[in-house]
Amino acid sequence: MIAARITSRVQAGINFRFPYPTGGHADDACNWEADDKHTTTIHSQDDQSVVLKRQLDDTEYYVTIRWEGSARLSEKSKNYFVLKPEADTFAFTCAFNPSAPTTETITAEETQLAAATYWTSFWKDGAAVDFSKCTDPRAKELERRVVLS
Repeated sequence: MIAARITSRVQAGINFRFPYPTGGHADDACNWEADDKHTTTIHSQDDQSVVLKRQLDDTEYYVTIRWEGSARLSEKSKNYFVLKPEADTFAFTCAFNPSAPTTETITAEETQLAAATYWTSFWKDGAAVDFSKCTDPRAKELERRVVLS
């Protein structure tokens, strides 16, 4: 899930564009020219959310977008939607689920607080290796190998 809170006087829209895989090694799914090979349809919608159903070949997943405040969702073109807020401050979450639409109703603020808690714990309770103070000429290579493993 991602979350954002945006403050802007121009009330710019949030673009949700979905590409097709490139099929290359280490595919980063950025083929923006293959709209005929996949679909994005509105599965369900209400005043504060929309569930988009994605179909790529045999793969199906759902994208649940929830927002706080008033906004309008429009389909700009195939696999391309724009969520336009109607106020200067706007918050939304976007969750991806491979099997069914999420029913979780976490706000943008709750998502951001959970992320902050997670990363604080990660850096305080986790481990990191730093050989920068070591004078042995092999230290840099040893640090690289430890990090990679």
